[in-house]
Amino acid sequence: INNKTRHTLQLEDKTKLSGGRWRTSPTNVARDTIKTFVAESHGFMTGVEGIIYFSVNGDAEISLHFDNPYIGSNKCDGSSDKPEYEVITQSGSGDKS
Repeated sequence: INNKTRHTLQLEDKTKLSGGRWRTSPTNVARDTIKTFVAESHGFMTGVEGIIYFSVNGDAEISLHFDNPYIGSNKCDGSSDKPEYEVITQSGSGDKS
C-alpha cells in the first residue's frame, strides 16, 4: 500500500479475511509511506480472499479487496467514497494478488 495522501490511513476493525490467515497483518499507513501485508491460505487446496478498510482523516473510507483463489485468476480492486482519493490497484500473477 503506497499512501500518497497527506493523512495516515487508519485501519478499520471491519477489515476481514476469508479462507486464510494473515502472515503480515495490515496496519495503519502513515502519509508518504509504503506498507506491505501478506495473506495466505490455511489449508490444502484452498485460496484466500480479503477486504481491508481504511479511514482517511475521519471523513473518507478506502477499501482494498483481493482474491487469490486456489484455481483461477487473481483479482484485486479498490475504491474510495470520496473522489479526491484515487485508488489504483495492480494484481500480480501466480500466487501473488
